[in-house]
Amino acid sequence: SSATDSGVVLLVTEPVTRGTVESLVRQRGILRSADTEPVVVGTHGFIQFIVDQGTLVKKGDLVLAMDDTDPREDLERYQDSVEGELLSSKVGEENLAFTTYREEQNLALNDAVLAQARLEETEELKQPTDEALRLLAIDARLAELDLAEAEDNYAGKLRLFKKDFVSKTALEPFERRVAAAKAYVEEVKRSIEIARRGISEERRVELRTAVQRAEAVGGRARRRMERRVRQIQENLETSKLRVRSAEHQMLRDQREISRAEVRATRDGVVMV
Repeated sequence: SSATDSGVVLLVTEPVTRGTVESLVRQRGILRSADTEPVVVGTHGFIQFIVDQGTLVKKGDLVLAMDDTDPREDLERYQDSVEGELLSSKVGEENLAFTTYREEQNLALNDAVLAQARLEETEELKQPTDEALRLLAIDARLAELDLAEAEDNYAGKLRLFKKDFVSKTALEPFERRVAAAKAYVEEVKRSIEIARRGISEERRVELRTAVQRAEAVGGRARRRMERRVRQIQENLETSKLRVRSAEHQMLRDQREISRAEVRATRDGVVMV
C-alpha cells in the first residue's frame, strides 16, 4: 500500500502462492557430523590396513587392521614350549613312579637284612632255658646214636671191601656218612657249650656290628630315595610353573591378535 499527497491510501494486492523459503549462509570452517563414533585401537604397532576416507561401512565391517606378526610368532613359540613341557612332565611322572618303586624295593631288602641281623643278635644273646638245654642234650644223644650206627655200617662194609666183596666206590658213601655224623656231633656239642657259657665277646661285637651296619645302609638308602624323589618332584613343579607362565603369555598374545582388527560398531561413513 502507499499514500498520496491528498491523503488517499492506495492498496495493492497480490495473490498468495505456496513456495520454499531458502536462506543461504556462507561460512568458513569444517563440516562434521553431530553423531560420531571413535575408532578405538586396543594394541600398538604398525597399521597394516585402513579403509579409505568416506567409505560406507556396515556394522561388523573391517575398518582397520594392525600388524599382528609379533604376537602370532610369540603365540607359536609359547605353544611349542607348552607342548615340550607337557611331554617332559609326562616323562618325569613315569620316572617318579619307576624311581619310587625301585627305591622301595631296595628299602624292603635293607629292612629284611636289618631284621635278620637283629634276630640273630637277640637269639644268640638270649640265655637258654632248662627246656632248651634238655632239647640240646637230646639232639646230642641222637647225634651220637647216628654216629654209632654210621660207624657200624661202615665197619661192616669195610670188612667186605677187604675181602674184595665190594668195590671202593661202594664203600665211599659209608665213609661220607661217618664224616657227616661226626661233624654233626661236634656241632651239637658246640651249641650246648655256647648255650651254657654264652657267646664270646668277639661274637657279641660281631653281632652288634652287623646290626649297626644294616641300620646305616638302610638309613642311607632311605635318604637317597627321599633325595631322588624330591628332585624329580621339584622338576615336575618347575615344569608346571613354566606351563602356567607360557599359557598366560599365550592368552596375552591371543588378546593382542584379537585387538589387531577394528570393526565398525554401527552403519556409517568412515572419517579419517
